[in-house]
Amino acid sequence: MKKMNWKAIIPYIVIPLALVLVIATYSAVGPQSKKKTEYYEVVNMFETHAVTEYKLNLSSGALEYKLKDDETVTDIPFRMSAFLSMIFTTT
Repeated sequence: MKKMNWKAIIPYIVIPLALVLVIATYSAVGPQSKKKTEYYEVVNMFETHAVTEYKLNLSSGALEYKLKDDETVTDIPFRMSAFLSMIFTTT
């Protein structure tokens, strides 16, 4: 009977474990890298005049806006009709 050579088996165990560890770490950290802007935050930015210019795609609902600090942000508001009425209503 042959003895098992553990040194030959170790790469078959370590490599899949390392791959699982990398995937788990990336999936835990990856989605948190981009902060999702909430609807009330977008409305507040418009009401406080923090937005200097904006582009609104009416077919997709994509909103691209530029803030006073020259940061350009692209979002898709979840309620397009409420968002449009907020923008085009004079107060």
